[in-house]
Amino acid sequence: MKILKYSLVCFMIGTLSCSTKDSNNRELRDIPNLTGAWLISSSFGAMCNVCPELVFVDSKSGNIVEPSKQKYDFEYDLQKDKISFHFEGQAYFDLNSEFNYTLKSDGILRYLTLVPLDDNGEIIIVGEK
Repeated sequence: MKILKYSLVCFMIGTLSCSTKDSNNRELRDIPNLTGAWLISSSFGAMCNVCPELVFVDSKSGNIVEPSKQKYDFEYDLQKDKISFHFEGQAYFDLNSEFNYTLKSDGILRYLTLVPLDDNGEIIIVGEK
């Protein structure tokens, strides 16, 4: 009987530790990977005809490349539900601030929607999956 109780306690501890690890791993996987090239599709309600490219180089930096090939480097910080951009030198329009974001996918493309914290408009950025 003692062996059965001991086995049951060990099983419960093992199950709890595994589920905690799973939830931690799940939280890490929930942080989106933005690495790669994206196009700014619309900005504050205006559709983009000749779109600048937004390139997330790694998990902390990137650049915006205009059609004229003018490049603006930035650093970004991604939280659970917020993203903030910090430009070196000249900022690219209103991206030099903090946004709430949503990331969705239709299986082919990814859609990153940035909403300023004052909830005044949005920027939609599209990237390949």
